[in-house]
Amino acid sequence: MLVFESLDELDPSAFEGGSCVAVGKFDGLHRGHQSILRQLERAAEVDSASEQPSRTVVLTFANNPLSLLNPQSCPQPLMSRAQRLAALDEAGVDVCVMLNFDEALASIPAEQFVADVLVGKLHARHIVMGADFRFGHRGAGDGALLERLGHEYGFQSELVEWVADTAGGQVSSSRIRAAL
Repeated sequence: MLVFESLDELDPSAFEGGSCVAVGKFDGLHRGHQSILRQLERAAEVDSASEQPSRTVVLTFANNPLSLLNPQSCPQPLMSRAQRLAALDEAGVDVCVMLNFDEALASIPAEQFVADVLVGKLHARHIVMGADFRFGHRGAGDGALLERLGHEYGFQSELVEWVADTAGGQVSSSRIRAAL
């Protein structure tokens, strides 16, 4: 698995064949995250059926965005950076973009993030996110924005709904932390 740690490292020519991108924190790589990764793989397989090579890309953060946005409520991570990279590699992800969530990244408007990063650098053809994920400055980006911008930029967007179990409801990193 290729790993990039900054947006400057991303060479758009490396993604000219297109990519399928999942965006999220992926802390714990629990069943909900695994569902997102399975959908990412399915999207890449469908995309490759069109004889266009497509890479699976996970765009995530080295630190929890709350460590910058609301440090007093930032939870302890379930996995270290190295553990998350190993788990994503084991899951078969082709590329991991693990960015440090800092003031510069936090200030990028959602529309600009889609245009410059997801489309401009990663040549995204398919974007997969969990149902509750927000992105861009002040969390302005969501599934509805991705759907609208997908029509404009020519990519498909997909929100993966919550995964639930019979014992406790929705599977989430927060729930796992509470159980620990």
